[in-house]
Amino acid sequence: METWDEMSQYLKSIKKVAASQKLGEEYSWAGKFEVHVYFDNGARGSKLTDFSAQLVCLVQSIFKGNYTGNFLCSLQLPLHIHLKDNQEVKSKKRWSQVMYMESAIDRISHEDDSSVKYILATDGDVDFDADSIVAMLLQMLSDREEDVGAVCARTHPVGSGPLVWYQMFDYAIGHWLQKVANHVLGSVLCSPGCFSVYRVEAIADVLEEYRSDVEEASDFLTKDMGEDRWFTTLLVKAGWKINYCAGAVDSTHCPEEFGEFWKQRRRWIPSTLANQILLLKNWKDVKKNNKYISMGFLLYQVILLLSTVISPSTCILTITGSTFLCG
Repeated sequence: METWDEMSQYLKSIKKVAASQKLGEEYSWAGKFEVHVYFDNGARGSKLTDFSAQLVCLVQSIFKGNYTGNFLCSLQLPLHIHLKDNQEVKSKKRWSQVMYMESAIDRISHEDDSSVKYILATDGDVDFDADSIVAMLLQMLSDREEDVGAVCARTHPVGSGPLVWYQMFDYAIGHWLQKVANHVLGSVLCSPGCFSVYRVEAIADVLEEYRSDVEEASDFLTKDMGEDRWFTTLLVKAGWKINYCAGAVDSTHCPEEFGEFWKQRRRWIPSTLANQILLLKNWKDVKKNNKYISMGFLLYQVILLLSTVISPSTCILTITGSTFLCG
């Protein structure tokens, strides 16, 4: 759940995008943006939950409008709020994603307009602007990259305290440097839902498998603990390339307390390892379907997997050895 300040930051980002001239007549997509907020556990029957009521109050305050389910900002940018009842639709982020993906595909299938459509996925506490959206869309629209299924941005963690300092370093290495390497050598393997653009055509290719139920223990690691990573794995297996756009920048609140940090990494680390193993296990099909995946890239992933597995023991041996020598 996002706090009042985090929700406010997200809505102000939408307001900045709506008011920006970057999305004006200069580009072909002008006037074709819509904002949809899917709020997990946003309603129980006909009643709003506390957090969804907080969101509605913020929308009324920031956009100066009355709650009707649809708010119009400058540039006639509609803002739709979808309140998800967990008694009617499965809880958790993956099923919220399935809701808006299915909705987008259904709408496009009934439209006469044959132009390509995209979904910009964000979390509820992300700060971004129109420049970053334009940078990702321009990379997606490049004639040379017609088979790009998604583009992710450079995410900056914000907050205060030692844990945040560590995460700033961690994002710089694991999220920026590693994504650049994957982008150049083959394909990015995790396009995070906190701020990424997805091609609806690519989503339609993998949505049926993405919405499948958990049947085995290993499914829980891939499907429900790291849904963004698994969705990207499905796109890569289907032949789509995932790009990284360093010119697109966003910031998100990161854990400041150890308990929250531990819960986050308890999800991220097992799901990352599970998806790497899944990708390498199906390397023949992946290499056959995706022209960007080479044996060199797969070997690079093997090295990363091995280094991740042995790094804890290496650290322990180093600390033990230095303690023994000092003693």
